Formats: sequence, structure tokens, C-alpha cells
Amino acid sequence: MEKLRHINEGEHRLILEMYQLADRVELDYKAREPFLSFVKTHCDSLFVAAFAIKMISFEEEAELLEQLIQYTMEQHPEQDYFKLIGAGALVKVKKYEVAMALLESVSVRKSFDYFYLKGRIAFEQYNYKAAISSFREALNIEPDHYHTWSYLGISYLNLGDMETALYYSTISIDINKNDDWNRLNHGIILSDRQNYQEARIVFSEILRSFKNHVPSWIERARCDVALNKLHQAVRGLKTAKSLMPDLPSTYIELANIYWGNYSDGVGAVQELKEGIDQAGKQYPLLVRLGEIFEDQGDFAEAKVWYEEAWQQSPNESYSFLSITRVLSELSGVREGLEHLLSGEKSFVGDCQFLINGGKWLFENGEIGEHRELALTWLETGMDLADSNEPEAWDMYVGLIEDSSYCDRGRSFFAKLLKEKHESNIELVTYIGYLFEREMIWEMPSIIMKKLWRLVNTHSHITG
Repeated sequence: MEKLRHINEGEHRLILEMYQLADRVELDYKAREPFLSFVKTHCDSLFVAAFAIKMISFEEEAELLEQLIQYTMEQHPEQDYFKLIGAGALVKVKKYEVAMALLESVSVRKSFDYFYLKGRIAFEQYNYKAAISSFREALNIEPDHYHTWSYLGISYLNLGDMETALYYSTISIDINKNDDWNRLNHGIILSDRQNYQEARIVFSEILRSFKNHVPSWIERARCDVALNKLHQAVRGLKTAKSLMPDLPSTYIELANIYWGNYSDGVGAVQELKEGIDQAGKQYPLLVRLGEIFEDQGDFAEAKVWYEEAWQQSPNESYSFLSITRVLSELSGVREGLEHLLSGEKSFVGDCQFLINGGKWLFENGEIGEHRELALTWLETGMDLADSNEPEAWDMYVGLIEDSSYCDRGRSFFAKLLKEKHESNIELVTYIGYLFEREMIWEMPSIIMKKLWRLVNTHSHITG
């Protein structure tokens, strides 16, 4: 406060105008342009630069954000405060590596902000186990920070542990029942647990307080779809679209209703193309167009949109794998196979590519060399994965159960059990199942003892 008392009259007027513009942005997304114009005009003011850094949250504003961060760092190169707010803003615009580099340059690391932002970066990069570890460290320092409890809940949700997710989200709500963001996450957790009516109530309560809260309009519409209230869902999504016309997810949700509920491919495509007109050629819109054309059997048109999506985001493996599928439909499996194998070096370390690409290769490649490579991809991908692991294990077993690879599968699961999931009953069960598939009825005694011990432990916990 001492520093603020010493600002001159011109700076005082500047700060007042900035706060007024920021307040308008909170009420109306369309007021963002005047705010950004003001920031660009007065970016040589430290007050304006620091405040704008905390306000900027869209990828298209990343260039301006980096200029503002550079300016604040030039003015105060040793100040952790500017490094922390800069790292936090870079996370919002998906500049994760730059954010981590800035975060690691702080002089004091045993702080709430350091661990919280480290957790955020891990969370946004889908590394939920690392995120949980950092969020716990942050809560050890500041146990009443409800946003961190909420992030902890969502992290567990993304690992498939819905009960733990709900437990931590409830703590966040108990600390602050009025925050829109943690209530939104709580509603999402309830919705994922298929408590649609309860989730809908949460989103409706948010909208009573914040009628322009676009994420709540979208999430409530998803609940309406699940509850078969399709007219209400469409109406809600159209409201969201009018509030934020350049948000891709609104067009995607509407297209999903037209195609998934009404089998209206024309309406779905029209909705997505309107989204491209309004929001630009964004990756999710391009991919969804490809999917709808593929679903309709128009593989040539699907290929056009998947290729455009891949050009837009060459590091995203989903569109690359989608091209593999439609190529094999258009030109034969060999064409698809060549395309898939061409991506091996580009997607090293991408567990989604390795798992989904490995599955396709196993099912469509030639028996022998291709199957060996497919299993290597699958096993590497499962080793890297932090979420949805049981689904991948089940798919892996489904591929190999009638093949000569059961012994390999048992060895792989034993390795996971030893190195990564020591107390996982599913892995032991899969090992037993793969013995059974080869009619080896007497499992090694060590496996039987471990399975028996885990079953007893599990029954004590859940009984």
C-alpha cells in the first residue's frame, strides 16, 4: 500500500481506467477488445503490465503476454512476484515449457505459489500423478486454498477415481460455497458420476449468480442431453454461443446433438462450419468435422478435414491416427500402414499414439514383425500412461488372449506390478487370466499368494 500512496495523479487515473475496463470484461466478454487496446497503448506502465498479465487468458493473446512479461522482468529481474504471475499467465495460454522455465528461476521454492503452479503445469500436460503431488505440497503450506482442493479433485477424476475426486471437491465447496470455478468443477465431477440431476442443480445455481457464465451453460446443456431434455440443451448452447461466439466447444456440442440425437449430418456439419467462420480453423472443430464425415462413410471428405487438423496441430496424434484409418478405407490397408509407420519418430513418448496406433497396427498389420512392433508400442504407451490405464490393459488382453503372446503379456503385467502398481488387483487377475487362456491351470504359487492377499486386503477396505 505504501507504494500506491506515492503514485502520481496520472498513474492514479490510468489505474482507475484500467480497473473500470477490467470490470466490464468480467460482465461482458465483448468488452475484452477495448481492454486489450488499452493495455497495448499503456504497456510501458508497470502497473498496467502486471495487472494485464494476470488478466490475459487466451492463446491468441500469447504474443502480447510474452511482451508484458519481458517488460516486467527487465524492470525487476530478481523479483519472484513477477516471475510467479508470469508463469501463471503462461500456463493459461498453454506455454507450459516457458512457464516451467520461469517458475524454476524463482529464488524461493518452498512457497505455496511455486507448488501450486508446478501442479498446474503438470495438470495441463495430463501428468495427473505429478500434479497431485505438487497440489498436496501446496496444501501443506496453505490448507484453505479451495482452488487447490478443487484441482486435486479434478486430477483424481482424470485418473478415474471418482470417489476420491468427489471427496476433495467437497472439501473445496465446504471452504467456499460461492466461487463459480470450484462449483463448476464439482458439477463436472457429479456429472461424470452420472448424477446428472444433482449436477444440473449446481450449474443452475452458478447461472443464477453469474448469468453470463458460459462454461455453466455448456455443462448444464450436457446434463440436459443426458436427461433427454434436448430442446433445453439446444437453447442453453445457443445462449452460450451468443455470449461467446468464438468458443469452439459450443458448436461441437450442438453438432453432437444434431448428429448423435437427431441423425442430422447436414445440420451438424453446418454448425461446425459456422464455428470455423466465427472461431477460425481451430483443431477441435476440424477434427469433429472429420469424425462426422467418417461416421457417414464419406472418407475422402473426412481425410480433408483430418489433414487440415493435423497441419494446424502437428503434435496432436489423434488427427494423424485418424488419417491412417480413412486412408486404409480409401486406398487399402497398406497405404494406411505406411502412413502410420511414418509417424513413429514424430510421436515418441506420446502414449495415446503408442496405445491407439499399436492397437491398429496389431489388428491390421502383417502377422510377425508388425505384431511385435505393435506390442512394443502398446507396452511402451501403457508404461508411460498416467490415466485410463485399466482400459488400456483390458484392450491389450483382448488383443493377445487368442494369440501366442500370452506369455509376453504375463511378463509385461508382472513388470508393471513390480515397478509401478505393486498393489493392483487387476494386474494380478490379468496375469491369472492369461495363464488360464493357455490352459495353465496351476498358476505359480507366488502369483496365487499375491492375488489371495490382495483380494483379502480389498475386501477389508470395501467391506
